[in-house]
Amino acid sequence: MEETAIGVKGLVVHGGKILVLTTPDGKADLPGGKVERGEGSEECLLREVFEETGLSVEILYPVAWWIFHKKESVRVKRTTYLCRSTGGHFRLSAEHSRHDWLGPAEIEQITFRWPYLEGYKNDNSNWASEFY
Repeated sequence: MEETAIGVKGLVVHGGKILVLTTPDGKADLPGGKVERGEGSEECLLREVFEETGLSVEILYPVAWWIFHKKESVRVKRTTYLCRSTGGHFRLSAEHSRHDWLGPAEIEQITFRWPYLEGYKNDNSNWASEFY
């Protein structure tokens, strides 16, 4: 029987730039993670962004939905939310090796491990205008 896990990712924006994290194996990532039992998606995202970056965010709205199989028996449903940084002191967790604040044109050049933004970028030809 296939298990379904729920996950979230945050497209965190500050000053017209988007936060992109890098995993220790060099893959581009966004902050986020698995929704725990008894936790809502947005509650999880607030927790994960803070744990991974030290930042507080305001969740604006979902921008992409996607599904992948982590293992043959585990299907993961994820939602990527647009978020605005509202404060905190940035610190990188051990889950990531570096971070960058990139403009939308730079994001277009990144190949993420999973399709965090694909539907969003494809459905909105002027998607980057939201950050300015």
